[in-house]
Amino acid sequence: MGLNFASGGAYCLALQFAREKRRILLVLLIGVVLSSPLLIRPSGAGLLRFAMAAMAVEVAFRLYDLHRNSAALCRPKGFALMGYALNPFAIVLQRVAAEQPRSARQNLHVFAVGMALGGMSIGLMVYVFHIDWTRYPFVFEHCAKVISFFLVIQFLFNGLSALYRLAGLPATTFAGCFFLSATPAEFWRRYNRPVEQFFHQYVFRPAGGLHRPLLATMATFAFSAVVHEYAFDIAAKRVLGYQILFFLIQGAATALTLRVRLDRRGRLPAIVLTSAFNLATAYLFFLSMNALVPFYVTGRK
Repeated sequence: MGLNFASGGAYCLALQFAREKRRILLVLLIGVVLSSPLLIRPSGAGLLRFAMAAMAVEVAFRLYDLHRNSAALCRPKGFALMGYALNPFAIVLQRVAAEQPRSARQNLHVFAVGMALGGMSIGLMVYVFHIDWTRYPFVFEHCAKVISFFLVIQFLFNGLSALYRLAGLPATTFAGCFFLSATPAEFWRRYNRPVEQFFHQYVFRPAGGLHRPLLATMATFAFSAVVHEYAFDIAAKRVLGYQILFFLIQGAATALTLRVRLDRRGRLPAIVLTSAFNLATAYLFFLSMNALVPFYVTGRK
């Protein structure tokens, strides 16, 4: 964490120079940041290495966004470096700043509801993980754990993003209601919006955007696959490969459903099918998690 903050501070000091002169420093600092989880040596600290690797990725994304849009952070109403570094809800600051502002009352409502439902979701997840799953088929364990895990993400993170806005920090709502997504493309438009904004701005659009949507979509998911594979592999200290497979499958499904628009009658069966598809492919994602901690009890590899 110290290396991450120091890298951000060093780059902020270099913002007085032209962008072209900062490129070598940017590459060096991103290399330092992405290597920092390796400093956590104990073999049993895989989950801590993963947390630090995820943080390193976000810091690297912010450094790149700062490199491309330094004026958004450092001109008259600049944000404190510490607040920016600790803010998981604002990566592409231009996108966050362009969002319609919410009143304090709206943010307070979102915060209260998100924290209440998020707290109940955490309780549900704790209960689910304490069940003796050896007595049940693996599919029941998988579905129960994945659903409870994503319920926490759905509610808790939206509540925390509202708390950041109440504190005067820029923050986009973490996720839309991704449980009601009718297609994989709709799911990924709603899920993890801060990272989605970064991918859209710096991967999807440069790869062709809406002019070449299939190529741009697959390029975006390939980049996401590499990022997630880095985080899990550096935590496990070996190449797992599950994230590459997961995101390429999801990328193909997203590319095929980019232009799908459903009427009211078609949405319900589509939501069921999309949920089933996501639950099935999530097995690949959580096999990586299972390499760090005993996520599964039955059917564990």
